[in-house]
Amino acid sequence: MSGDRGRRDGNGMPDANGMRDDARFDQALARAARSLVTEDLPRGVLDAALAPGGVATGAVRVRRSWPAYAGVLGAVVLLLATAIVFAPIGGPPPPPSPSPTAEPSPGPSTGASASFRSTLDIRADFMRLHYACVAGSPLPSIEPSPTAVVREGAICTAPADAGPYIAVVILGEAADGRVVDLHTKADLVGPDTIDARSAIAEPLAKSVAVAASGQAVGNQLAQWVLETAPTIEPSLGAGTVLQGFSLKIVRNAAGGYQLFMHPA
Repeated sequence: MSGDRGRRDGNGMPDANGMRDDARFDQALARAARSLVTEDLPRGVLDAALAPGGVATGAVRVRRSWPAYAGVLGAVVLLLATAIVFAPIGGPPPPPSPSPTAEPSPGPSTGASASFRSTLDIRADFMRLHYACVAGSPLPSIEPSPTAVVREGAICTAPADAGPYIAVVILGEAADGRVVDLHTKADLVGPDTIDARSAIAEPLAKSVAVAASGQAVGNQLAQWVLETAPTIEPSLGAGTVLQGFSLKIVRNAAGGYQLFMHPA
């Protein structure tokens, strides 16, 4: 059939017979295509035991024509093509990302508990402990923050016979009169011994216990100071955030102590 397709005349143009042959060729091709579509599947293509609703071995299976399976085969081809398009290149898909881990809580520290007592209350308690207290001086503020220190609310000095040290507590007030900062200085009088370090930790701890609002809060802060201060060597320091307060103790090269306390 294909040998008759496209016969030409002497000028290289299709002759009338060639055009008729082309038409017959096209019709024959269309008939052949239709016969392939309606041809039955060969026996044994689908295993009866695997097919849905399959029959037992030896039972009669009804042969079905191509149109019945055309949709199934088309779906299989489409699924294969989709798998090829979406399959990741270069190995299996990466494992799922781990669930985000929540950040750890800072512990018992809370902003709500980070508050100082009033200057009058702090000063009164220091005086009961035989501290000498006087009013401080205004300070130039370099911060527009409402918690910036603008004056020394009180300066309280420990009694001379309190121990082998001298200690001074300075209260920093904001513009509205609230205490927002505490600064304690203490120097050893005599050698830097283990006993002397334990003794000088007491006025440092006493200052935070008196200044913090709430007895339980003050006691917890004081306990950290008592445990930490004796372990600090000259030119070193230690700090923590506890009950909403930031605490820092540093020693200068000569061995003097400074404690800084303010809301974290």
